[in-house]
Amino acid sequence: MTETDTKSDTDDRKRKLALALAILESSESNDSTDDEILQMLIKERVLRPKHKKRQSLMESYAEEDFRREFRMKRETCSKIINDFEKSPFYPKNDSHGGTPKSSAENHVLSFLKFAGSKTCISEVASQFCIGESTFHRQCGRVMHHLNDIAPSIIRFPKDNEEKKAIAHHFEQISGFPGVLGCIGSTYIPIRAPANKNKSSYVNHQQQISITLQGICDANGVFLDVFTGPPSKIHDARVYKLSFVYQRLPELCSDDLHLIGDETYPLSDHMLVPYMGQNDQTSINYNSALQLSLQPVEKSFRLLKQRFKQLSRLDFHQVDTTTKFTIACCVLHNLCILDNDFLLEDVDVQTCQYDGNATNHFFDNLCFEASEPFELTSEELQSKQMGEIKRDRISAELWVKYGKS
Repeated sequence: MTETDTKSDTDDRKRKLALALAILESSESNDSTDDEILQMLIKERVLRPKHKKRQSLMESYAEEDFRREFRMKRETCSKIINDFEKSPFYPKNDSHGGTPKSSAENHVLSFLKFAGSKTCISEVASQFCIGESTFHRQCGRVMHHLNDIAPSIIRFPKDNEEKKAIAHHFEQISGFPGVLGCIGSTYIPIRAPANKNKSSYVNHQQQISITLQGICDANGVFLDVFTGPPSKIHDARVYKLSFVYQRLPELCSDDLHLIGDETYPLSDHMLVPYMGQNDQTSINYNSALQLSLQPVEKSFRLLKQRFKQLSRLDFHQVDTTTKFTIACCVLHNLCILDNDFLLEDVDVQTCQYDGNATNHFFDNLCFEASEPFELTSEELQSKQMGEIKRDRISAELWVKYGKS
């Protein structure tokens, strides 16, 4: 139906209604006339406005504007939309009538807009022509989808060849041998969680936050993430609570290991800096180790720079907070693997590492050495083996790079 036809029908309907009102107001009208008018009004077809088909937002932005608005390339975003549309989390039923269901594109773009800025929910909902409750549902669907695919996106290498490739890349960076990944932690500021003890979430900077622990390869891709514990808990204890702690003997075969800063406990599978030793061999070892820790530091910077909601999350439930954080880590990996970097990411990637900054990133985390634990006999043996391994690697690095 054209706009002209619609206007003509509207005018005809107005004319008939005016005639009917005139007859009803006339003193000459009788019961039969009233019945005829009533039948005419009942048969009158009422045209209700139809919902316009939602136009694609993907094509309405120039490439650079799209990346600025949604924090990734159009190509990367298209892949995410296609995967989400095929997932069980996108509603397939379109037979309910009324407003057409929101597209997979609308779901993903609204989530990215929210995650990539500090815009409030009401503004995002308004921009995408949906209600706030609808946005919450859409956000939940995308979040559940990203958490569902997380094990296939955030993962350790499956075979020894992949592990050796990662170790070789780290060795090219700093000369440090056998590195499977570098581990670090950062704070994610949050609102006071509902039905939780607020004081347990207060960190040493008097911020309410949770801890995000990440393990990265040399490219800054997350191999493992763990989040949820209150930030009052020491990093070493968070590490022991994480799922990767029990898997290290299996993961770190063939003389491989993780590396971390002084907050983590030394073991055969976790090498940390020397503390309180000023000989040249130890200093050389510490310098190489700190250089190998750069990828995880940069990853946290890139993550928070791309997804600005992580500067402070306002969810009421810790469970929602952790799922949203994991979803952002999945998106981070998808962007890195697709070589998708923002213009401001270049500054982070090319920034020089401050060798004196051996503490946590952005001054976000506590700077105490590893929290003292009562070690089991197995952990004590692993620590002793870690000391032997550290001394051996320190001597090898000195022979290779330390002597002038």
